[in-house]
Amino acid sequence: MKAIARLAMRLANAAQSTMSPFVQHFSAGHFYSPLPDVKWLRRQRHTLFDRTATECPGVDLREAQQQEVLEELAVFYDELPFPASPDPLFRYYYENRYFSYGDAVVLYAMLRRLRPQRVVEVGSGFSSAAMLDTDERFLGGKTQFTFIEPHPERLLALLRQQDLHRCSVLQMPVQKVNLATFAALAAGDVLFVDSSHVVKIGNDVRHLLSQVLPRLRDAGLGLRKPPDRQRLWQRCPASRPLPANPPLVTPAATGGKAAVSAPRASGYDHAPNPCRMTAEVHALIELAARRLLPTKPTGVKSMLEIVDLSQEIFSDMPVFPGLPAVKITMHVSHEEWDGLAGSEIVSPAVNRLELGEHTGTHVDAFNHMARQYRGQSIDTMPLTLFYTAGLCLDLSHKRLRELITPEDLERALAVAALAIKPGDTVLLYTDHYRRAFGTDDWHHGPGLSTEAARWLGQHKIAAFGVEPASPGVRHVSNQQVHHICGEMGFTHYENMINLHQLIGRGRFRFIGLPLKIRGGTGSPVRAVAVFEG
Repeated sequence: MKAIARLAMRLANAAQSTMSPFVQHFSAGHFYSPLPDVKWLRRQRHTLFDRTATECPGVDLREAQQQEVLEELAVFYDELPFPASPDPLFRYYYENRYFSYGDAVVLYAMLRRLRPQRVVEVGSGFSSAAMLDTDERFLGGKTQFTFIEPHPERLLALLRQQDLHRCSVLQMPVQKVNLATFAALAAGDVLFVDSSHVVKIGNDVRHLLSQVLPRLRDAGLGLRKPPDRQRLWQRCPASRPLPANPPLVTPAATGGKAAVSAPRASGYDHAPNPCRMTAEVHALIELAARRLLPTKPTGVKSMLEIVDLSQEIFSDMPVFPGLPAVKITMHVSHEEWDGLAGSEIVSPAVNRLELGEHTGTHVDAFNHMARQYRGQSIDTMPLTLFYTAGLCLDLSHKRLRELITPEDLERALAVAALAIKPGDTVLLYTDHYRRAFGTDDWHHGPGLSTEAARWLGQHKIAAFGVEPASPGVRHVSNQQVHHICGEMGFTHYENMINLHQLIGRGRFRFIGLPLKIRGGTGSPVRAVAVFEG
């Protein structure tokens, strides 16, 4: 508690030293200010940080039941498997700064007690490693894990290659995760929130409280809503703001076991002792689960999210210089078919399309790359080239006619914490479509250097995709990039859109199937990125 008080005082002092208009107008301690008054904190510290308090008004802490659960957890203590330091036989080890002794021991025991079929974790890393080791050694390796972590570098460093085949890693903020992921959790499943974040407008904690928890089914706690307002019990620092309308959770005599953790306590300085774990057990049990809504959320019909990456095709749309203009005209109307001569309403029944193969969002065939690849037309290319795993790299700092280098690609991969695998489709987000489509700059976008094209080919990709109308910079590298694609056996997509919607979200399913044009040098595609679950 003393540490909390010192932290609150430091924050208040730091905020008062700024020139923020908010601070200037409302001083710390003012009823419109979120900042505490340091002097008042000092005067009230014995009351505010009273460590002798034994009750929490309005909440039945069920101390006897908690003691029973603690005793059940203690049964598993003697079989704790984790090493203190890194060990090649384990993913997890105690001596880390993030999820140490007490945290890991309670999580291990809870998993062994609950034996869940599915676990969804928000905030992943060493806690994920502890769960995987526990599942592997004590639960038969049958638990399905989903790890939600927008910055998964630490997590990926701890996982083994085979883990990526049995676990889902969602590299995105929890706010972007399909709510069906949480609604699908059933009795016995676990939602583990490993977080110490504060509540802010639109942030992850607020989203979890207002959108995720109400969708959990068959949990072990019920909902009681007082007539005046809703309040959430939680042991939190005085400086941590509470949400405006969280639910009041009270015990209910239900048999479910889906679990949600409270903000975790810090690690211990020495070996764990089950008698010292009341705080963690209290948090894990009392905030364990919510039985709020018994059914799947209204409107959730699919666990797929499909992002459209394709331009609209319309008459006189921008095309690469020298290619056929696009013309869409009515060939026959319904009125003509129905013999309604002189009708004031004309309803197209069939339109006539005049366009080149390389119109809008399209893929190039190998016979388009260079003369020596004639015969390798779009209808002869294997469909597996167009249905692949995908990833998107952020290169939006590149400007008009600027070359993308291998170093640019390596940096973008490092920032995204991704790796290119053989057979991938790599999409390159430059934001050129939103900046320049329909302007004089449209045909002067950034593009791959020849070195970058070879670098991609050396990674044995299926294809790459770009927003501009050419994969390289016109009159600089464009023709050479085409030649390299033909030489190294990978293709590319041009005129892509909505790539900004893929940044920071990890891997996805890419689909860009072409038309089966006999002898075709390319084809328009309806390219999409699919996020499953």
